[in-house]
Amino acid sequence: MGKSQEDKHKTKDQLIKEMAKMRRKVEKLQGAKTPDRDITERKYAEEALKAGEDKYRTLVENIPDYVARFDRQYRHIFVNERTLEATGTTFEQMINKSHRDMGYPAHLCDLFENTMDEVFNIGQPCEKTFEWESPSGLRIIEWRAFPEFAVNRNVKTILALCRDITEQKQLAEALQRVNEGLEIRVKERTAELSEMNEILISEIAERKKMEEELRISAGGYRQLLHEFHALLMLSLTALS
Repeated sequence: MGKSQEDKHKTKDQLIKEMAKMRRKVEKLQGAKTPDRDITERKYAEEALKAGEDKYRTLVENIPDYVARFDRQYRHIFVNERTLEATGTTFEQMINKSHRDMGYPAHLCDLFENTMDEVFNIGQPCEKTFEWESPSGLRIIEWRAFPEFAVNRNVKTILALCRDITEQKQLAEALQRVNEGLEIRVKERTAELSEMNEILISEIAERKKMEEELRISAGGYRQLLHEFHALLMLSLTALS
């Protein structure tokens, strides 16, 4: 399998890590005073980095996520085309500007900045979910921030991947409502069956009571007939 075929099967996170690793190698080479051999190696690394960046750019322009890179002042230093389409802005309107500079609501700015501070400080990815009033209406966004390290292993920039999960969330809520409705109907049906069972038990008890009363009544009637028959026989005997 060729290198290009292997790349197709790599995840976004794997490619991002490879790019960060390659970027650190180039920065290390650029910062060192090297002889001609090292210059050749540096040139080779720069060409590899450019090829990797082209591949990376193709990736981020074709995934369904909104992609942005931020510096330590929370400013956008890269955004993909999908981000521009979703926000209704141009590259010039976003680049080198923070969310506050662009007039985002204060609570969202706080969320973005606090999350980025956490990533810059601990060097670990962080994930948040929030609601955003986009030009096309209210959307639910899953926001993941990944650290990008410099040669000294400090977090230099943050790569953020945003995904619109509005439809997914709505589907989950609709499914939950269906399940809740089914549970209510099952409970109602169970209550109805329980009530019907109680009525049936009551009717059976009432029927048994009536049968017992009839049995007692029939017994009394037979006794009455027997006594009447005996009295009649005595009367006939006396007359004869």
